[in-house]
Amino acid sequence: STQSTWGVQKLMMENTTTLERTIAEWEMKYENRPSREDDLIKINKLISQVLEKEAQVQKLQNELKFYKLELENREENYNQMFRRSPLVAPTPPQPAISNSARLLPAAPNNSARKLASVGLPSLKHTLARPNPLAAEKTTRSQSAVSLTNSEKPSLHRANS
Repeated sequence: STQSTWGVQKLMMENTTTLERTIAEWEMKYENRPSREDDLIKINKLISQVLEKEAQVQKLQNELKFYKLELENREENYNQMFRRSPLVAPTPPQPAISNSARLLPAAPNNSARKLASVGLPSLKHTLARPNPLAAEKTTRSQSAVSLTNSEKPSLHRANS
């Protein structure tokens, strides 16, 4: 009976080793199997789609960069053209004026000389000239007031 158990164990070990060898062979065949034609077609299609998308992304990044630079350029041109303060010779910083200095009479204004040095005409004569449109407007309103004032006494007399 011990020989029969020993023979059964030996037979089982041989059987196990042959099964393990068979499993290893099948695993090797599975790992080295050739690709299916359907899988190869699908892989190639996916690779081409990835390349197209990468090209589109690159194109869009280049367009974005172009439009950002164009926006900066236009903003810079706009600011050069329409900035709030005109481009004139820079003025030196003015010292702070104390309250006692404000009470003193002002020094003569040399703005005409400054404007002439920059190449601009003096504003002294343009400010003194009356505006003909403004004068015409005031005479019309004054005449309308004088008519209503002159009519009032006559109406007043007619009522009395």
